[in-house]
Order: sequence, then C-alpha cells, then structure tokens
Amino acid sequence: MQHARTRLLDALLPTTSTTLSPQDIDSLVDTLVTSTQPFNARDIGQGPWQVVYTRGPLLWQVLTAPGRVVNAANEFSQAFDAQQGTLVNKGQLLGSWLYVTARGTYTVMVCT
Repeated sequence: MQHARTRLLDALLPTTSTTLSPQDIDSLVDTLVTSTQPFNARDIGQGPWQVVYTRGPLLWQVLTAPGRVVNAANEFSQAFDAQQGTLVNKGQLLGSWLYVTARGTYTVMVCT
C-alpha cells in the first residue's frame, strides 16, 4: 500500500521524471482502494486539489453535446476540510464564467 501511494505521489511532483501509464495509475489506485489501511483525512490536506485523474466522464463531458465549443482551460477541483468534515467540488463549464460548485460533508467510516 505504501509503495502504491509513494509511486502516485512521486508522479505528481513537477520536479520528478517519473511517468506512469493510465494502466499503471489504475492499478496503483486499485491497490489503494482495496487497502485495509485506516483512512486519515488529514492526509488529504486542505486543497483545492485539481482533478487530474478520473475513471468516469467529467461533468463537462456529460453536459456538452458533440460539436459544441468547450473551453479547454476548464478546471475541476476538490477541497477538503478534515477538521470540519466538509468538502467542496468545483467544475468549470465555460471557465470562470460558468461553473458548478457542490458542497457537502463526509464521515469517515471504518469497514471491516
């Protein structure tokens, strides 16, 4: 588990020469998801963290029909507050002109 976490984090650093294929990333994420290690919300940090990985379509891919002009500079992010147990998801559709923000709370559950 620690090896998978380290490899993923290393690949995100701007100063690293580490590159991972999409298949490598999926495999490492699967390792973390199936890990029995306890979740520590403080490891997430405050963010906002830009979304750089997804297995499903992003919001703009669902809402925009083929052939429409979509701003390629759209950003998608998540920000967690571990002390309050809150999160904010933000997805731009037309840059800062049109975006969706979803706010919520989370509870860490221990599954055995």
